[in-house]
Amino acid sequence: MFTVNSNKLFINCMGFIKAGIKTKTVSRYAVETSSSLEMTEDECSSLIDDIKKTRYFKIMINSGIIRNKSSKFFTHSYLKEYSLKDDSKNDYTALMDDTNPVVSKIKKIGIEKFSKYFLSDKFDENDISKECGISEKEVSDIFKFINRYYLFESQDNIPTKKAHKTYSTVAKIEVKNKKIKIVFITENIWKERYVINKTLLNRFMPDLKTSEKKKVNEIINKIENIEYRKNVMYNLLKLITEVQSEYIISGDEKKLKPVSQVLISKKINCHPSTINRVVNSKSIILPSNIEIPIKYLITNNKYINRIRLKEILSSTHNLSDRKLSEVFFNRYGVNLSTRTVNSYRKDILNRGH
Repeated sequence: MFTVNSNKLFINCMGFIKAGIKTKTVSRYAVETSSSLEMTEDECSSLIDDIKKTRYFKIMINSGIIRNKSSKFFTHSYLKEYSLKDDSKNDYTALMDDTNPVVSKIKKIGIEKFSKYFLSDKFDENDISKECGISEKEVSDIFKFINRYYLFESQDNIPTKKAHKTYSTVAKIEVKNKKIKIVFITENIWKERYVINKTLLNRFMPDLKTSEKKKVNEIINKIENIEYRKNVMYNLLKLITEVQSEYIISGDEKKLKPVSQVLISKKINCHPSTINRVVNSKSIILPSNIEIPIKYLITNNKYINRIRLKEILSSTHNLSDRKLSEVFFNRYGVNLSTRTVNSYRKDILNRGH
């Protein structure tokens, strides 16, 4: 269980849809909202650029109908030479497992050296071995691990078609003095926020032709959808980084806490499907500089119990499923059936960690 001040995290999911709008309009608007939630950061940034170029956006900015305010979000331009592959065959929990020898070695090397020597192609394995104080085999193991999960961009700046679908990186999580800070990467999205002055808008609209009203409404809807997407993402990340703060600060997978999409949706007052859409194919960079899918911080009891059983298995030998069930209950107060224990054990062995 965890408690969070829900007032701070409250957002009204459809607060900008006024009462009295026809059902057809709401339905179309809902589809557009859903689409905006699923956008990648690059797609969202491009949409903002397109909106800014339109004649009516410039008119509404100059007349005060749309106001551009400084955002409450921390932003920082972050040049990445790699992307996290979005591959259903990959077990991304390996990125979060501090008992994994490769992850442990990466953390021992340190963020600066890991970023400098492994996240670029400027150094050969022999140089990396000397600079990081590890064997060439360990260097090779780390590269195999990285290449399994990450896709590196072309170094000659020539656009190439990506062989894999990749995650869209939203933010980097920083920790200073045990305080967590969310730093958003795409400044074009997060450095500003747009506020609509509905009073001025209502004065502006009657003088427009029907075709002009349609264009203005399209711009307003797009802006509201973008701001809604930002609010959902921010409140989601704020909540899960608070819930998973012990894991984020320590890097210890055993510190992860169960938290479901349903529970998150209640805390930030939106539908669970909204959570699913906004995190789909989105990732964050942990303080260790390892990038993971956001959804892996939204963990259920099954995942947490698998981690717990893995810990028991690492310190015990040749215990039957029944005995493991007893040890599990005595240690965590959770009653797992022998069938469940057997299923988790096989899963752990198959995953190799």
